[in-house]
Amino acid sequence: MDIPVGQQLTFRFYENRERENPETPAMMRWDMYEAKTFFGRKNNTLLVPPAEARRIDVHLRPGPEYRPMEPTAASAG
Repeated sequence: MDIPVGQQLTFRFYENRERENPETPAMMRWDMYEAKTFFGRKNNTLLVPPAEARRIDVHLRPGPEYRPMEPTAASAG
């Protein structure tokens, strides 16, 4: 997933949500927020493997990148 400048991806794992499914017994809830957001409702869910079979890879793009500027009234018309 590509995270835009000024945003953050937040996720949390909940173990043993689907006990009858041994391949994906856990659930991950996730959402994208403005950077430095410390709490919020995670509206997306995904069934995931148990903790010992999960891996999250993080790659940083070469920078600098800047947050897109908000359009102003002068540039809009």
